[in-house]
Amino acid sequence: MNKAFTLVEMMIAVTVMAVIVMGGTMVFFRTLSSSGVNQSVLNVSASSAQTLLAIENNIRYKKVLSLNASDRAACVVAGASGNSVQGDTLKVYDDYGTTTYSLSANNIASDSGSGVITINSPNLNVNSLLFEWMCTPGTYDKIRVTINTNDVNLPGSQGRVFSREINMYNSN
Repeated sequence: MNKAFTLVEMMIAVTVMAVIVMGGTMVFFRTLSSSGVNQSVLNVSASSAQTLLAIENNIRYKKVLSLNASDRAACVVAGASGNSVQGDTLKVYDDYGTTTYSLSANNIASDSGSGVITINSPNLNVNSLLFEWMCTPGTYDKIRVTINTNDVNLPGSQGRVFSREINMYNSN
């Protein structure tokens, strides 16, 4: 007597194997695509932190000239009542001149009169920029910089919000 598989048994075995291979392939490609998304999130986080650090290093020892149309007197009045001044265009100065920071075409621009420089990395899309100037008598002024960013390579991806508070050491 020959012991062999019947045609029906072979078809069932091939079908089961096909389902297992297809399931494994789907898991592999989902893992691969989520890895790309995770890498994008890491790139946005690192680039955003680097951008905020660059702004901090550039303005920490300067004096704030204005935030939008508000000057230091307006900030002190707001600070006396526990408020702050907010805006999207910050103008600072030091012995070397005046520099303006603003949002331009989804990039943070630094204009010091000798040309406009982009602060953020090219792979970072800056959707919004907000400066908050806090003036409290007897202490250093503070600037909180908040940006909403996403990856240029993933259009339509959800923006992430990053913020940094900076002590302005030449404010008193």
